[in-house]
Amino acid sequence: MGIWQLGLDYLGYGGNGQYGLDTVNAYSTITDIGFGMSNVLMSAINTTDYYIGLFGLGITQGSFGHEIAQSPLTQAVRTFGWIPSYSYGYTAGASYRNIPVSITLGGSDTARYVPHDIDFTLTPQDNMPRALVRGIEASTNSGTEKPKKWDSETSSLSGWDNSFTALIDSTTPYLWLPNAVCDQFADAFNLTYNSTFDLYTLTNEQYNAYGSSDSFTFTFSLSSFDNHDNFGSPLNVPGLVNITVPMQAFVGLLQYPFKHRAIKYGDPAVPYFALRRSQNDSSIIIGRSFLQEAYLITKYDEAVFSVYQAKFPQRPVTDANLIPIKQPNNSPYPGPPTQTSAKLNTAQLVLKTKKVKK
Repeated sequence: MGIWQLGLDYLGYGGNGQYGLDTVNAYSTITDIGFGMSNVLMSAINTTDYYIGLFGLGITQGSFGHEIAQSPLTQAVRTFGWIPSYSYGYTAGASYRNIPVSITLGGSDTARYVPHDIDFTLTPQDNMPRALVRGIEASTNSGTEKPKKWDSETSSLSGWDNSFTALIDSTTPYLWLPNAVCDQFADAFNLTYNSTFDLYTLTNEQYNAYGSSDSFTFTFSLSSFDNHDNFGSPLNVPGLVNITVPMQAFVGLLQYPFKHRAIKYGDPAVPYFALRRSQNDSSIIIGRSFLQEAYLITKYDEAVFSVYQAKFPQRPVTDANLIPIKQPNNSPYPGPPTQTSAKLNTAQLVLKTKKVKK
């Protein structure tokens, strides 16, 4: 199919890929089911800009000159009938909890999240999960001394007056937030912005303190992007979801060959906080570090998604409870082929389960 752009410019990533069609085979130890799909869209890349491979979970068609290619998720439903609906459940896993990633195509793993009944609307122009961030609050944990600049045990880093809409995207590990909100983070935790790395770096002392399990927590107050109700109390309205994330989820180490080898081979690792300054409204993103503590369910058939507090079972594979998401009758998308409908009693497919690092 030739060489085409990767389409990640909004993350500041350039580069091209060699696109083509290939076969995917996988096996789930949870469902004891193997599956295969032929003519799946893929791209080979040769650059140090990307440290891990990507598996697209969208349903938008790809246009390559005169050729049109369906997304792998679309093929899994429409062509092969391996899953019952255009949907998925995902959480990034957390290396600091020794918990692996979980992704379920066509369903969700109820052992990995705390349930509720609140749905958010996918943005209609691109079917992407964007949420209105109504507030971000930092809190000290029991036994942690509050920073000297704080007036109480909590500090508001973002509120209703400067609320913003953010894309939830596991492609990037960072929080890409408005400059004013980044300044609040930096002031509250004495973070230093490094213009070479385009990130906030930490001292070794901060790394040890902030990377511990009992330091600070952040509460993200989210609603659907089209829910602007406040009733005088914007953090206490119907449709609000609060996700709590420990400080250590955002603490990591930069190593060679980060940022076009800004860190040289053999140089010591640089501690950092996973926060970046967004360049514009379209690049405000809540990334994979947040999804270590949150579970995302996206239902394209219903044009909705949900964000849940993640759970961390002691035996994440053995305790998995995979539930199918059925395609509604009024879905605008084609259903699975009828000749494979007998397969759909499996109704879900865990594609991969492994530990990931930021």
